[in-house]
Amino acid sequence: MVETEAATNPSERLKVFVSYSRTDLDFADQLVLALEDKGFEALVDRHDIDAAEKWKDRLGTLIASCDTVVFVLSEKSAGSPICAWEVEEAALLGKRIIPVVPHDPAGVAPPPQLGELNYIHFFRHPNVPGSGFYDGVQKLDRALRVNLGWLRRQTAYAERADEWRAQTGAARRPEDHLLRASALEEAEAWLASAPKNATVSPLVREYIVASQEAETRRKAETAANIAERERALKTARIATLIGGGVAFALIVLAVGLSAMAVTASREAGRNRAAVFAGEAEARMGQAKYAEAMLMALGGDPAGARNQIATLDFSGAGYPAASSALALAMTQNRFVRLFPDYSQGDGIEAVFSPDDTKILTYPEGNGDSASDEARIFTIEGRELGRLALGEAFDVATVPGPGWRILVASRTGVRLWDVEARRQLGVLSTTYTHSVTVSADGRRALTFGDDSMEVWDIQTSVLVRSFPGAVWTGGELSGDGSQILMSTPQEATLRNVDTGQITDTIATYSTNALALSSGGERVLVASIERRRVFLGDRNSTPRTFTAEVEDAHFLGDGRVLLGLFSSGRVALWTPQSGASEEFSVAAVSAWPLVVSHNGRHALAHGSQGLLLLNLEPRAPDVIDPRARRIDYGWSSDNGRNYGSAVFSGDGARLWVRSAEGSRVQNAETGALAYALEGTTLAAFSADGRRIVTLSGERTIVLRDAADGRQLNSVQVPDQVTTLAFAGDDVLIGSQFVRSWRPVTGRLEQLLNSETYVRSMAFQPERNLLLAGTDAGAQLWDLRSRNRLHLLAPGAEIGAVALSRDGRLAATADHSWDSWTPTEGRTWKIVLWDLASGRRLQVFGLPPAGIYPPRPVSLAISGDRLMAGMSNGAALSFALHPIVWEDAPTRVRMACATLRALGMTEYTVEDLQRFPILQNEARNPCSAVH
Repeated sequence: MVETEAATNPSERLKVFVSYSRTDLDFADQLVLALEDKGFEALVDRHDIDAAEKWKDRLGTLIASCDTVVFVLSEKSAGSPICAWEVEEAALLGKRIIPVVPHDPAGVAPPPQLGELNYIHFFRHPNVPGSGFYDGVQKLDRALRVNLGWLRRQTAYAERADEWRAQTGAARRPEDHLLRASALEEAEAWLASAPKNATVSPLVREYIVASQEAETRRKAETAANIAERERALKTARIATLIGGGVAFALIVLAVGLSAMAVTASREAGRNRAAVFAGEAEARMGQAKYAEAMLMALGGDPAGARNQIATLDFSGAGYPAASSALALAMTQNRFVRLFPDYSQGDGIEAVFSPDDTKILTYPEGNGDSASDEARIFTIEGRELGRLALGEAFDVATVPGPGWRILVASRTGVRLWDVEARRQLGVLSTTYTHSVTVSADGRRALTFGDDSMEVWDIQTSVLVRSFPGAVWTGGELSGDGSQILMSTPQEATLRNVDTGQITDTIATYSTNALALSSGGERVLVASIERRRVFLGDRNSTPRTFTAEVEDAHFLGDGRVLLGLFSSGRVALWTPQSGASEEFSVAAVSAWPLVVSHNGRHALAHGSQGLLLLNLEPRAPDVIDPRARRIDYGWSSDNGRNYGSAVFSGDGARLWVRSAEGSRVQNAETGALAYALEGTTLAAFSADGRRIVTLSGERTIVLRDAADGRQLNSVQVPDQVTTLAFAGDDVLIGSQFVRSWRPVTGRLEQLLNSETYVRSMAFQPERNLLLAGTDAGAQLWDLRSRNRLHLLAPGAEIGAVALSRDGRLAATADHSWDSWTPTEGRTWKIVLWDLASGRRLQVFGLPPAGIYPPRPVSLAISGDRLMAGMSNGAALSFALHPIVWEDAPTRVRMACATLRALGMTEYTVEDLQRFPILQNEARNPCSAVH
């Protein structure tokens, strides 16, 4: 649960350590006063650092005892070794870090641990209305009040873990200080409910894992006792046949023990599911989606491992593990494995010109046990083999048929793959690499001491570039330009004249890409960890890992190989958005990209992994908005547009600069205008619409023609509307119900924070309320809150599926903010059985004030979002989100088998001893 106010008891107040440079003392003093005024306990070190003093011990004690570290980021603190140590220590201990900026941070390089965090600005920024010290205090206050309970418990667990570690100097630590039973369950639930971007210290994780292992040993003993009781039950049943009152008593006793065993088994299964679901989400945070699937399977999603009683799961299984499994599947982009058959040399591959087939071949010097190339469909079916001989590199020649160029120590040979025969020879000198222009006319070859451009049709040498130590080269689509690099520079040259037309970089680069038309250039530097796009005056994009390969995909996106971290990144330069995927044990590069940019092959430890690069952008279904317009009105920088779908998806209420109206959602045809309305909601059947006029006037209308049916005045400023059957729900800080038939207006709930959006499900009587502190799911019959989704997030739009199984939320929190990249919004699909995420839809950052999702609707296999600029977007739901737990398991196992990743690693088995008594392959019994 997200706490929304600081504790009044001094011993329970949130402890905040302020890290700052001595040059920022005046600002730090003001900040400490503001924190104390808000009810927080500020910890600040005012001692000067003496070289002989044990300052690390003093500061380390303060950091260990705090719940949150506030880092004052300035030019001086960014360069301070002591401040850097404080940040490192805080990160090591898993403390939440909130950077605050007293002045414009332009040109300031923050510590690496702060690179992905949200900054709170305490200065007046020209692009942020109302910004300044007061605004910064208010934002810091709200940020500190999020997840207070979770942070306090982390500090408490850290203290207990430290005591456990300190009890003995021996390797084995006493179990008396470990967590047990309900205390362990609470810790596991706490670990599984970690807020996004939260870090749990390694010592706390070790402490909880040690407690789990000890609990597992105790449960094993309990299971043995339960088995003995079941034998007693069997004996009692036999005694029943013999007869007598004594036998009946034995039956009663044994049945009671068996019922206890079933209850204990259910609870143990839920606990196990929560632990492995948390681990699966941690792997997803590292972009390791296949590993996440394995971890989720360890949580027994379908309830298949329960050996004590036959449980009627009805397809539900253990929802926590089932939801984590679905989330990993929806985020995974890896499709299948093409196994390495080279016996040590490794394999390479190329796509056919139409991208429907793949040719794999052993990379080597001719000493491989097999120099045969193999031909597969993209679905993985082998079509045949080709005696290719020695191959250092292979390139497909675009055009009719399937021709390839093969580089070797004897030159470059031209092959017809379909005819299985060699067509000719392009070069007779040693060649280790070859590429082909997109039009199939020219080839670029690399030898030991020269780079050459050839005409493929005539086998004529067009241009030779001898002498320099060439480290890379790329041809433009028509072969007229070449981007080439040496250890000192990267230049763009005209192939026909050989002249330099532009110098792109004056340093060593290791990845080059040239767009098909040659209008865009991309170079990457490992040393600088930068990617430059355009020309030498372009603004660089900095990655936290070394970029070793780069490709244009033809749709504005760029594919990057970040192999030092084992990842592949999809980057959209126009918006700054990037999406990363982890490749287990990457052994080699480069990436191999299909001609249409829809697939790529990445090197893994077992072979080549096929990566699906299909764009996941939503469809724009409002005919009035053929594109997503990220512009804002000139009304003081504020956007005043919004759009709301009817429950059946047929109608759309739109508020824009032209006024408010209802239109056909498919054709955009105007139905009628609704001047002066600022909020709207449709009934589930789409026959009625309720609107807000002014701040407190609610009007019920016929959705077909806008005719007024009834109206009511409410006492509070209204923030959102929704239908609940025949009633209308009215949101403010309270949720009220209005019954138009009788005119009755009553208060239902007090949400303790403003309700921004609502959705109702009639069969289960569920209300989902989006607030400034998460999405609250309520049972209106009992008035009980069932779940808190997205704790701490500012939820601006919500939706429920018609069957009440799924929910959707639009997060209006600032996931990231910089003056150049702006905000980024996320839409999340939730499983209401577990309260966990199933699918995440991201909108790319676009400027300081991009439009927000202001309404949502789940309709069949689509999730629809009405945007604040009047556009209407439609996202595809992954099929797995509607499936039951056993089907999800089968779908995940099919994917893992295709990837050749169905077994737990030795490290996983050591970390989770409970897995050691089970099959190492969790899919072995799944068909």
